[in-house]
Amino acid sequence: MFKSKVTPIIAVTALVVAVLGATPLGQAASKLVLPKNSVGPTQLRKSAVSGKKVAQNAITSVKVKNGSLMAADFKAGELPAGPQGPAGPQGPKGAPGAPGISGYQILYGPVVNLAPNQGGNSVATCPVGKKVLGGGYSSTVLLDTQASAPLNGDTAWIAAGRNVDGYSGTLVAYVICGHAS
Repeated sequence: MFKSKVTPIIAVTALVVAVLGATPLGQAASKLVLPKNSVGPTQLRKSAVSGKKVAQNAITSVKVKNGSLMAADFKAGELPAGPQGPAGPQGPKGAPGAPGISGYQILYGPVVNLAPNQGGNSVATCPVGKKVLGGGYSSTVLLDTQASAPLNGDTAWIAAGRNVDGYSGTLVAYVICGHAS
C-alpha cells in the first residue's frame, strides 16, 4: 500500500506553528501558513471580535464604509450641524395675535389705619408711561366698601371704605400696571 509523505509534512508544520505560535518565529511562520487578508467575517464566530480586542486607532475613517454609521453612533456635539434648510411657508394672513403686556408690576398705596366705624381711602398710582391693568385692595377688618376702581384716567387705583368691624384695622389699595401693546 502506498503512503503519502504529504500528510506527515502537514502534521509537522501544524505542530511547529502551534508550539511556536506565541514567539516571533511562530508569528512569522503563521504568515506563511495563513496568507494576509484570508480571514474575514465568514471565518469569525459571532461576537468574536469586540471593542476590547481591537487595537487603539486600528479602525480609521478610511476603513469605515461610507453611509454605514448612524447619528446614534456619535456622542452629543460630535456631529457638525448641516447647512440651513430652506425657509418654510409663510403663515396664514389675517388678524395679528393678541397684544402683549410688558413692564408688568404691582404697586401698593399707603396703609390707612381705620378705627371702628371710621372711613378712609388708599390710592395706588402707576409710574409715568404705564397704565392700570387691574387693581384691588386688602383690609384687616370688615369694610363697607364704597369704591375699588381705576382712577385718574387709568393711571391709579382707589380703594375706599368704612370700617364696620368692632376692631381697629387697616386698608391698602394695590394697582397692577404695565404697557399694553
